[in-house]
Amino acid sequence: MSWFYYKLLFISLGVSVGLFLAYQGYKFFLSKRKVAERKPRIFLHNLEHRFNSGEILFHFEIEQAQKIVLEICNENFESVLILLEKELPEGAHTQVFNTVDLPKGIYFYRLRGEQQQVMKKFAINNEVN
Repeated sequence: MSWFYYKLLFISLGVSVGLFLAYQGYKFFLSKRKVAERKPRIFLHNLEHRFNSGEILFHFEIEQAQKIVLEICNENFESVLILLEKELPEGAHTQVFNTVDLPKGIYFYRLRGEQQQVMKKFAINNEVN
């Protein structure tokens, strides 16, 4: 065989491998997109401290109706108090928490859904006027 045929064989092999890799990447992209579409997400927006009354408002949003658990954990991530444990419809929600019963310190709040959980840190000062 002449060099022309070898060059042609090399080019066709390169195109075949390139097309195969592009197809595999496209399949990977689609599989990741399908997984993301199946998972309803939870958004934990913010905390609103009301220092004069010792209350904290938890604002969160869920994309799909599901059972939600909102709990307070100590520094060792042990559950101290369960604020909310029920089926909620999709949309924005607010939960009020009175901090007077807990001692001053660092705590975590965990919002758990059926397929996701979100945890953030907050502090309780308990200097009620």
